[in-house]
Amino acid sequence: MDLTHDETVALSNTWIPAAITQINGGHNMIAPDPYYSDLVIDGRPHGNLTQVVGEAAEVPDGQVGLYLVDPSRFQGGNFLLIQDLGGWDYYLRHMHDN
Repeated sequence: MDLTHDETVALSNTWIPAAITQINGGHNMIAPDPYYSDLVIDGRPHGNLTQVVGEAAEVPDGQVGLYLVDPSRFQGGNFLLIQDLGGWDYYLRHMHDN
């Protein structure tokens, strides 16, 4: 489910990201924006759902997508949160061109 920026802001103002993190523990998978997120350190994602949603809510046009995934196919993860601050478009174009 992809959220608009306004929906992302609304989600960041709720208890839902924290509840998912608390209930699901370390089984959440996050994909912060590869170019613009402060939660990517040395090419690896850091942070939790609350931080990723909050960062997207603070950036104009920032948004997230939240997906339920099959744990047997995604390294034991139950939720996948993808953050878009504008860098995914650049990243995907770069991958396509190389």
